[in-house]
Amino acid sequence: MIKQSEVLIRLQAVCNDLRKISKNKELRYNDIEGRKGNIEEKKEALKNAEEELKAFQMKIDGKELDLKGFEDDINKSRIQLNQIKTNKEYSAVQNDIKLKEADKSRLEDDILKMMTELESKRANIKDCKEDVTKAENELNEEKKSIDDDINKMDLEMKEIETKRDGLMETLDKHSRYHFERLIKNKNGIAVAEVLNNACQSCFFTVTPQIINMLMGDNEVVNCHSCGRILYINSEEYVYQK
Repeated sequence: MIKQSEVLIRLQAVCNDLRKISKNKELRYNDIEGRKGNIEEKKEALKNAEEELKAFQMKIDGKELDLKGFEDDINKSRIQLNQIKTNKEYSAVQNDIKLKEADKSRLEDDILKMMTELESKRANIKDCKEDVTKAENELNEEKKSIDDDINKMDLEMKEIETKRDGLMETLDKHSRYHFERLIKNKNGIAVAEVLNNACQSCFFTVTPQIINMLMGDNEVVNCHSCGRILYINSEEYVYQK
């Protein structure tokens, strides 16, 4: 018959295997959520770039309207030249035309520079869209891989849970209660070995009476300091004075 301490040790190992697989599942799910968050950030960046492009295009449209205004004014002034009778008025209109042509030239240069920048913004939007598409495709591929991994983990967990349940059934109600409470609240370490007269989890010194109780292996004995279930590996253990 297997000793109760051996059952508890095996049970602890099995429960920690379950904890490890469960943690791995959580990490895999978190990886998916992280990728989703990254895609949302990329989409937000794309949206902002598109809005910026739209606003920039409106600025160009406004400058092109101003340019047309200059061209209309210059054409009107040139027509006016044909109707002027004095040299003084003719010179004044000619000077006005030169000033407007200079302003028109500067505005054309501005528009040309803005058109170059506009193309750069369009290229950036194209890159953003491709980046989003690539990230979404990678996410879909990763989800397939993760789904396969999760399915394997679920099958492994079922096998381990069967082992756990079988070991649990060999414990009495009192032992099972204490073990389940400790494995949950003590970071997966419910059972601790006594070595050199001390609990190996908290190093609290145990008494000779505790040693004798552990040697019998007939009841659950808890560490008076950390509360974990104690056990001794050897039946020949001697209390060291």
